[in-house]
Amino acid sequence: MTHDDNIPRSALVAAGAAVAAGAPLRPQARAKGPLVWLDMDQQALDDAYDQIVYAPNREQVTKRRIANSERARAAIGAPERVAYGPTEIEKRRCIATLSHLAFVRLAHRWLRGDP
Repeated sequence: MTHDDNIPRSALVAAGAAVAAGAPLRPQARAKGPLVWLDMDQQALDDAYDQIVYAPNREQVTKRRIANSERARAAIGAPERVAYGPTEIEKRRCIATLSHLAFVRLAHRWLRGDP
């Protein structure tokens, strides 16, 4: 069995032991309360706005993404900020490539509003 280098071996062993012990992989079904919107009760509506319900490994994925970004920056260098207009917000990150200068929007940072 192979594993991702970003997943600690102890986590894989614990997950395997839980599956072997018959632990459910998904939460058990619960009784629905009164409907508050469409076919959702209040708990289902709250869960729809709480992403941890749908992505319980969110922290692990975030740490992996950050580590991968750091490895990429170490390999290709930090992006340069280039202005396409007169104001501070009119700047983009660009990353030099071997063939030409490519403008790359680092979407996760751009969406967060980081400079």
